[in-house]
Amino acid sequence: MTRFFGAGWRQMTIRTRLILLVLVSSLVSLAVGYEGLSQASRGAAAFQAIFESRVVSTGYLKSIEGAYGVRISNTASKFADGLLTADQAGAEVDAAVAAIAEAWPRFVTRQRSDVDKQLVDVVQAVKSDVDTQVATLRALIKAGDRAGVRKFLSTSWYASADPLSEQFTLLYDTLQGETQNDFRDISAAYVSGRNLQFLIIGIGLAASLFLGWTVLRTVSRSLKDV
Repeated sequence: MTRFFGAGWRQMTIRTRLILLVLVSSLVSLAVGYEGLSQASRGAAAFQAIFESRVVSTGYLKSIEGAYGVRISNTASKFADGLLTADQAGAEVDAAVAAIAEAWPRFVTRQRSDVDKQLVDVVQAVKSDVDTQVATLRALIKAGDRAGVRKFLSTSWYASADPLSEQFTLLYDTLQGETQNDFRDISAAYVSGRNLQFLIIGIGLAASLFLGWTVLRTVSRSLKDV
């Protein structure tokens, strides 16, 4: 078989070898271009997934945590201290509850991994208890009971809200850790794709050099025979 290919190669004309040289160069260019486009497409999809499941989720989580820990809690404290009227405090609490009701389902639907879903289930259980406390707090504010709100905050609210805050922090840290892992995976995929491109270029360059050398050798022999 070696003799067959060797004889066949020697019988190739310069034109045929030049065509092969152009063909190899074109195939290498196509392969490198295809791999580059594929890598860009995979990278864009990965970044979009990170943005949707991590960045947007983190924004929703911070919004929800702020609604519980800042808007509702601070509003109730200001009402208890006489800095807000019942209508003002009630409107602010209602707005915070509406914001939570809008953001929480959107956050939940973006969780894909089993770990995230398990943490969401834990948070949901604690959140349900806090939502009950919010309803009680809202009723006290609506009734204009400043002393009742002050007592409720010190005896019931913080005992429920603090564990929820801790769960939010744990969930946030998990999302941050997963984001870092995702970026490491993207970097590893980029390095792998780049190495593949270098390999294709190396093989194509070696083949092109070989074909070019054979063409040059054939031409040189032909000139010597003239």
